[in-house]
Amino acid sequence: MGDSKTKSEGPVQINIRCDEHISQGVYSNFAKISHSEDEFTIDFIYINPDPPFGKLQSRIITSPGHAKRFLMAL
Repeated sequence: MGDSKTKSEGPVQINIRCDEHISQGVYSNFAKISHSEDEFTIDFIYINPDPPFGKLQSRIITSPGHAKRFLMAL
């Protein structure tokens, strides 16, 4: 039996919404990467030199496949 649903051809356009504070971006001068078999966690940190302290700016949790594509883009 054939599938009664037909897929449209061509790329699918996805509209992405972004809050203003996210679209401005943040500065990071340090990154910490940890991983398990199922996911990668990348922490982007700003380290202020005087007095020395760090602030987590953003955390990305992604699949190994997406992490590999990110690496290939670099």
